[in-house]
Amino acid sequence: TSIFATAVIFFLVVWLQRWRVSVPRYVIQQSRVMEHPEPLRIRLFYASNMPIILQGALMANLFFFSQLMFRRMPENPLVRLLGIWSDEGGQAGRSRPTGGMSYYISAPGDVQEMVMDPFRTVFYIVYMLFICALFASLWIMVSGTTSQKVAEQHLSQEPPVVFVRALTEDGIKRNKGKAVESMKSVLDRYIPTAARLGGMAIGALSVLSDFMGARGSGTSILLAVTIIDEYA
Repeated sequence: TSIFATAVIFFLVVWLQRWRVSVPRYVIQQSRVMEHPEPLRIRLFYASNMPIILQGALMANLFFFSQLMFRRMPENPLVRLLGIWSDEGGQAGRSRPTGGMSYYISAPGDVQEMVMDPFRTVFYIVYMLFICALFASLWIMVSGTTSQKVAEQHLSQEPPVVFVRALTEDGIKRNKGKAVESMKSVLDRYIPTAARLGGMAIGALSVLSDFMGARGSGTSILLAVTIIDEYA
């Protein structure tokens, strides 16, 4: 069953990686505006696999800090709010969260846990969708792939490439800032939405992977599949 679940997640990721929207581009050459032979293709996973990498890093650091503090100050209310930990199966060194924030942002172990604590299940789903969408939006700002940056990069090419057919070479020279803004308004219809939806899709796939009982965690499977598919 776990192998089947892993295969399902693999093919879902590969299928969603193919989702793209094409934005027409135009080349300004010798005062003429001509359609670019290749439109700008914006993928659903616009931020790639970075949302799940950042989410995994956040959880790993939070869990490490929470366990460390709980071992030292188990009765402190703030520490318990961050996470309550118990040894898994009575084995020292293998802890799992049983309360606090760490418990609610960790995936339920099986269907029984999901049914026994539906609030945790819902909270985990909402958390994963929200945090992955947030990290996707933050990542495009950090990596310089926002609508503004993409518009500036295309306008600085030689010859200039634009997304608004009405733009002319003289108009760009007179007011480059206005030209960037008009191109940005076109890209804003696609790029922020693709980043957020792509982040939520990755979060949803990670949740689905955890709930289906795929081999390994949902985060690790998504990382492996997206990297393999990207460079295959």
